[in-house]
Amino acid sequence: MQREVLFAGDELEAHLVAQVEATDPGLTPIEALLTALGTAEEIFRPREFLLRRARVIAANPALAERDLIKLAPWPAG
Repeated sequence: MQREVLFAGDELEAHLVAQVEATDPGLTPIEALLTALGTAEEIFRPREFLLRRARVIAANPALAERDLIKLAPWPAG
């Protein structure tokens, strides 16, 4: 099982809930979530967030390994 870690806490949850509630009611649930995630960039980009994220990942070997896997290029196929 793959695990993801989101480092924006309550702020991210509140943002996503508000955005999903504001989306077009005709969207499927996954479309509404993807639309909401597309608006969350301002939550993920602050320098403090990136520094905190880097410290957490560096202190946890499993997260560091997962981060490296995410950064690896996909094989051509």
